[in-house]
Amino acid sequence: MPSKQPAKFSLARTMLWFVFFCYSAVLVKIIVIKNSRFFMERMRATWRHGGYQRSSATQNWVPLRSIKNMLSGRANFTTAFENVGGNIIIFIPFGILVPLLMKGKYKFFKTLFLGFALSAFFEFFQLYTGCGQFDVDDIILNTAGTLAGLIFYGIGSLLKPAPKANDDTTDSAVINEYQP
Repeated sequence: MPSKQPAKFSLARTMLWFVFFCYSAVLVKIIVIKNSRFFMERMRATWRHGGYQRSSATQNWVPLRSIKNMLSGRANFTTAFENVGGNIIIFIPFGILVPLLMKGKYKFFKTLFLGFALSAFFEFFQLYTGCGQFDVDDIILNTAGTLAGLIFYGIGSLLKPAPKANDDTTDSAVINEYQP
């Protein structure tokens, strides 16, 4: 029975994981923690009372309501850009980094689903703890950011030069096909 060989160490892959870890920490800080003192007070209240109860006036369960309000001029440009643009921009790195770290097929669908799931987790965490405002539009915008990141990843993959024949990473069948 052949023995399983240990995985080769890759500095590039280790660096990618480090970048992803740092990005994840920043994401949690921006979306969940925001203000450390407020976060700790809200968490204590949540655990004391078995879940934070917030007025439904601060929640948005209707898809596209907040986006429409922001883009219709009811909010000033800075607020609209921070809300709409910020929710998209913050998930673009997710759409780039995850497929770089992922192995196997269906990276596009897996990454898109993971972006959606992570965004939904953050929103429901905010709903439960009161450490932010639940908005279904944030899930839509974050998923759109993941999609934008995937598009950038796809463009980068297309621009990547083809491996050379003497490169160890090429498939031997491809190398043999081009030999005279």
